[in-house]
Amino acid sequence: MTKKWTQTVIFIVAVVSGVLNYDGLSSLVAPDDWWLKSVCAMTGVAVALSLSLFWNWAFETLPDLKSRSKRIAGWLVVWTGLSLIVSLSSYWNVASLTRGEIDRLAERAAVERVEYQYNLAVRGIQKSRSIASDISSLHSDTLTLQEMEVSSGGTSASAGEGAISNTMGQVAGRVHSVVKAMQASTNKVDQLQSKGDQCLGLLRVTITSGNIDKAGEHLSCLNGVIAQMAGQDVLASTVRGLENLTAGIVLPANIKTKSQRDIIDGFITESQEKANNIAKSIGQIEQGKLPEPLTLESPNIMRGVLEYWQSILPAIATALGLDLLPLVILMFKTLLRDERDSKDDPRNHWTAVELIDAAKQLKMIDDFPQKPGNRGLDVPDYIDLNLNPGSIDTNNRGQLGDGRKE
Repeated sequence: MTKKWTQTVIFIVAVVSGVLNYDGLSSLVAPDDWWLKSVCAMTGVAVALSLSLFWNWAFETLPDLKSRSKRIAGWLVVWTGLSLIVSLSSYWNVASLTRGEIDRLAERAAVERVEYQYNLAVRGIQKSRSIASDISSLHSDTLTLQEMEVSSGGTSASAGEGAISNTMGQVAGRVHSVVKAMQASTNKVDQLQSKGDQCLGLLRVTITSGNIDKAGEHLSCLNGVIAQMAGQDVLASTVRGLENLTAGIVLPANIKTKSQRDIIDGFITESQEKANNIAKSIGQIEQGKLPEPLTLESPNIMRGVLEYWQSILPAIATALGLDLLPLVILMFKTLLRDERDSKDDPRNHWTAVELIDAAKQLKMIDDFPQKPGNRGLDVPDYIDLNLNPGSIDTNNRGQLGDGRKE
């Protein structure tokens, strides 16, 4: 590659890096802040000039260094400059090339974060379904005991309505109230979740389309849904109802015998124990802590490059390749210069046989008679005179290879 082509490549690389640096820096500046935009533009020009000057000096100096110590020092300077280029110029090249992709990745991550927080908010509320069957079973058992007592005296051996069946009816009514309250709250939560799912779907669509203003509206809708869900407090209200299931039960005045009193006390105690066991199982359910109002946070371009680097590896390779291309050319030029130097210094790189052969050929050329008009003509060593070295008598000047005199 000629010097002109090398300088052209360096100039193009420097200009492209300068433009990318300006674009990356200006992404951090407000659209109407023209002062900072002009500073970014001047920075881009400075980067382009610095890169061009750096690489031109490297190409002018490094290949011509002969001693090992100076060559090592030259490469140390080059690699030091490269470290600055990669840490500054290449970083902003990556930021410029990947700005759109980082925005898309950040938006996708924001939606995933909102989805996670939303699901966390409704997880504990939806777990009330797992204990609904236990409460319904308690209600059914209580009603069954009451019906058996009325129809056949299942517990007192005396059929008909009385103090015992009356007490059972009160407990069954309270359990039924807990069931109804839980079902009402669950239905309300279902409605809210349906609305929240709709808001979340619209939020996902608007963020994908880049409509941030509409995305904010749908996010506010989602926050409102979560707040209303938190107000339902299904599990906590169910626990309170179960723990106070038999509190305040009015004992019938028509309790006549100690046996009836014992049956009623035993029934109340057993019912409360069952309710307490259900309440205890509810307490063991892990309830997700409701998050703060959800927000759409998007990292700036500087943090985005570091956060999503695994997803933008091709762009990173492109940016690095742009700044490191002159280094590859410099290595080739240095190797080529070393190869040429080795050819010009045969004593260090030619074998003894090659040196003897070269000396013989030089002597033949020197002894070969020339025409008067061509006397003094220098014949290059790569021109084959088609002579037979074995037929030349080096002690008899002026005699040709076939034995004829000049």
